[in-house]
Amino acid sequence: MWAAEEILRLKEQPGYADIELIVALPFEGHDLKWDAISKKRLQTIIHNAAKCVIVGQNGDASDYKKRNYYMVDHADILLAVYDNNRKIRSGTGQAVNYALKQNLRIIFLDPDTAEIS
Repeated sequence: MWAAEEILRLKEQPGYADIELIVALPFEGHDLKWDAISKKRLQTIIHNAAKCVIVGQNGDASDYKKRNYYMVDHADILLAVYDNNRKIRSGTGQAVNYALKQNLRIIFLDPDTAEIS
């Protein structure tokens, strides 16, 4: 969500209005157990996005994988807030690994140091 919020802020700056934010959700109701603040943040992002796509229907882990693949398949560049620690399994790591296989350009932003690589 942080990255989406940053994209929306960037769109307000001169020269960046043509950036398009598309929200990809794994399935309806994936956020049912989220706290109220996180749900509100997501709704604000969806409201301000160019489009919201729901990629799955099962409500299981396979829908998260479909969502990750959808994002990579529809991206020009992947901005991954990720420390590249391959010992930790995560959805971001799954998306990064798939992007590498697809030869997609990836910009890594370390979540602890904000170092870009």
